[in-house]
Amino acid sequence: MPYQKKLLLCLLLLFLAYCPAAWGSHSSLRNNTFNTLPDTGNPNIRTQLQNFADHELPQREGEHVGPYVFSGGVHGTSASLTAAAFATVAYVPERVSQAATAITYAAIANDVCWTIISSDNNGITGWTRVGSGNTGGYYYQCEGDTTPNEPTIPPNSLLLMLVRISGSAITSVEPRAPRHPLPIGYRYAFFSVRDYGAVGDDTAIDQDAVRATLTAAPIGAIIYFPPREAGAGLYRFNNMLTVAKNNTTFLCAPGVTLRWTALGASTFVNSAASTAAIRVNANDFRIEGCILRGPSVGVYTAEEHAIESLGTSTSARRSRLTLSGIECYDFGSRCLATQFVDQIRVENSYFHNIGYASAMLFSANDVWFNKNRVLTITPGTAGEMHGFSCTHYSVGYNLDPLAGSRRAVHPFCSNVIVSENIIEDVNWQGIDFHGAYDSVASNNRLYAVRSCISMGTGSGDASNYAGENNHVVNNECFSGNKNGTVSGRENLANGINLNGGATSPQGNSKAIGNIVIGYGIINNAENASIQAGSCDGCEISNNIIRRWSGVAIFFNAFINTINLHNNDIGPLATAPDTAAIAFRSVNATTGIIIATGNLVNAAAGTGATDGFRINGPTSRPHLSNNDLRGVVTNRYILNAVGFVRGTDLPTVITSINSTTIDVVLCTPGVVCNIQVSPTGPITLTNFTNAENGQIIVIHCMTAQTLTVNRDNARLQGGVNWTGNQYDSITLLNQGAANWREIARSGDVS
Repeated sequence: MPYQKKLLLCLLLLFLAYCPAAWGSHSSLRNNTFNTLPDTGNPNIRTQLQNFADHELPQREGEHVGPYVFSGGVHGTSASLTAAAFATVAYVPERVSQAATAITYAAIANDVCWTIISSDNNGITGWTRVGSGNTGGYYYQCEGDTTPNEPTIPPNSLLLMLVRISGSAITSVEPRAPRHPLPIGYRYAFFSVRDYGAVGDDTAIDQDAVRATLTAAPIGAIIYFPPREAGAGLYRFNNMLTVAKNNTTFLCAPGVTLRWTALGASTFVNSAASTAAIRVNANDFRIEGCILRGPSVGVYTAEEHAIESLGTSTSARRSRLTLSGIECYDFGSRCLATQFVDQIRVENSYFHNIGYASAMLFSANDVWFNKNRVLTITPGTAGEMHGFSCTHYSVGYNLDPLAGSRRAVHPFCSNVIVSENIIEDVNWQGIDFHGAYDSVASNNRLYAVRSCISMGTGSGDASNYAGENNHVVNNECFSGNKNGTVSGRENLANGINLNGGATSPQGNSKAIGNIVIGYGIINNAENASIQAGSCDGCEISNNIIRRWSGVAIFFNAFINTINLHNNDIGPLATAPDTAAIAFRSVNATTGIIIATGNLVNAAAGTGATDGFRINGPTSRPHLSNNDLRGVVTNRYILNAVGFVRGTDLPTVITSINSTTIDVVLCTPGVVCNIQVSPTGPITLTNFTNAENGQIIVIHCMTAQTLTVNRDNARLQGGVNWTGNQYDSITLLNQGAANWREIARSGDVS
């Protein structure tokens, strides 16, 4: 016997030695032979071992999960009573593998039939078996009328489908089996709205029928909207559907539309009156594959929502709300509106022609808005609209003792991921956060949006507060149309906003790797493609900025450190531009600017007028390896700064008759020139604020003598150095006040 087979057999015997229940057959199973240890002397042992594994393990798992279909499980419609052959693999709980088999229903001309798959191979009373053999298979039961009444499903069986027959033809097939295992405690049942009187013919009002379905369905049910027999269904409503039971799913067959000609009265944030199509007053709601159509075409209707859900407060929240593969349009305000709801997942959906926002979430936690398409959010109100928005109720926020913290009564959203979406044609904000914690906007593509992405402050009474730890990464922001034509929204607002507030700054947030094209306002030195005001420890790096106006990167009133690295700033949108500043900072009173490796490059006359314009009484810019070749006029304008360090600017300190020189300006490792212009003989006795690694070159600039005292430096020969006009001496700091001469020169004039 090959080594591998011996090893397999040993492992199997070991397993059975510790699992004695596997030796015998299971009384609850029909296929007992598959649950008996195979005879090792049988030449078909390999096949029998495979059969044993196929059935033993599923049975054991069947103690924990409900039956489900692995593949197949449904046939199509037919012009006769015979359905085309179809195969199925299912677990009931043991594995049943039914080869492709056609079913001919012994039904009357207009009938309802139920089809199951079972491991029973001895026949089931009241059911007709299809095929023969000893491995179970398909069974069906017809009612003899057209009103569905789901039968009791036999043991070791799984309901596959409801089959409707009209005029001796199979006109409708509704799948009823789950397609993945679920916990036993989770009631997974299909409730077709057609069974409760819904028509779906674009004429009848199906409100009462769907409400009856919701009433009849237990916790954990799937509310199924099947297609019409002649094609996709369109179910009409003129009032609100309320979901009151946990674990409810709305599942629509492909192409099915739920259309509201009127909505129901509801309440939203702060008990404001609203109207909604679907109100979710439960946890674990999911809607999948449905097309939701509202009553408002091309207009803004305040607080008109497709799906609405509210928790009671930040300490009494709802959870687990999922929108998957839906389409939503013609609602006057929002497709999804929530407050105090966590674990929201919106994926692979299409939102368009909405009055205000595709989704607006108030004080939400743990959100994933992924791979959606958002198109044409209009007309908005007061010129404001959003592709996607996470916000909070801000009235009186500043009076909350916990304002600015995650424990506020109306906190900012937290842990929100907005990724891989396409957002287009929004005449205000593409992705908007009115305050956020630990949130990410990444790998989104935005076209024809007036302002691209905001991770800024709250609004109204929360405008002085911002969140922290937010990232805007690898997004593509285009103010023009997707096809490259002019949208009319070019250079009307900022592109990416990381602004903080005066009371609560933006903390530890980043804008990295974004492409920002067509943002900032011409001649406006307060508006930028990327801006980060009142930002504590923020970073703006590796961004590409093109066709910009006003300011490319604006960072004002920042705290501690702001990092600007490897940004690529190209040509202006319009030249001349009276602002045209690549990097601008004002009111930088306490922070440190670290700017390295940035590039400002453009053809002659189309680049920035100024490179770095930094204004602040105690700001401390560190500027190194920046390439400002495209700057037209001033590469550096450093007004009233405390001091400048780095390799970009040669440091020059001037002195007249002082005997003490402050060398705080000198960057360690970079030559620092000290130009002394004495009006008479003078001796330098001390250098204050010295740092290890500083290199200073002291020049005598006038026709007087300049002496460096040996008591404060290790000088050649151990004597004082005295120089005349244009003489110089170079000193290296080796720690504290320890200076050592490394070079000297005579008159080099």
